[in-house]
Amino acid sequence: AFGDSNVIEGLFIRNDAGKFSAQCVINNTTYWSLNSNNAVFSSGTWTHIVLVQDGVKPIFYVDGVAVAQSFNVTLDKSCWFNNATGLDKGRIGCLHWNNGLNSGFVNGNIDEISLWNTNLSAGEITEIYNGGSPGDLLSHSKTANLTSWYRADLDVAPAAYDWSTNSNNGIMVNMEAADIEEDVP
Repeated sequence: AFGDSNVIEGLFIRNDAGKFSAQCVINNTTYWSLNSNNAVFSSGTWTHIVLVQDGVKPIFYVDGVAVAQSFNVTLDKSCWFNNATGLDKGRIGCLHWNNGLNSGFVNGNIDEISLWNTNLSAGEITEIYNGGSPGDLLSHSKTANLTSWYRADLDVAPAAYDWSTNSNNGIMVNMEAADIEEDVP
C-alpha cells in the first residue's frame, strides 16, 4: 500500500478473501477498483502476484498469467502513482493513510517485493516468475528499470534493505528475526 498521511489517497493492493484486489484513491475519490474474479490465494501456497499499469488500465498477473479480473469502479482506469502526488507512506504487508495507524496486516509471508518504473509485458512478467526474482535475471531486458527490490529473507529485522542499486531502504514494523523465513520457491 502507498498512502498519504493527510488525506484518503493511495494505491492499495490486498488479499480480499482469497481474491487479488487493488484500488486507486485520490483525495477521497476512488478512480478505479479491480478484483480477480476468482480466489487466487490459498493458505500454505506461495503465489507470485504482479500489478502493472499499461497506461490504459491496471492488470493483475498471478503466477505469471493474467487472471480473469473485473473493475468495480472505472472513473479513470489510467490513474497511477503520477496522479497521486501526495503519497508519503509506503507499506508492505499493511495499510497506512490519512493520519491513521498501521492496519490491515497480512497474515502470512511476503518475500521478493520489486517495484519497477516501467510497465512490464506479459512475457517479462513470466520471465521473472520462472526465474524466481528480478535480481537473478541479470539478462532481463528491464533490469535497468528496477527501482526497489526487497528480499526479506536476507534482511536482518528491523532493517528492510533495497537490494537494487537505488538504496530505498526501509524499516520492518512488528517483525522480529524469528519471523523471517527463507522458503520462497
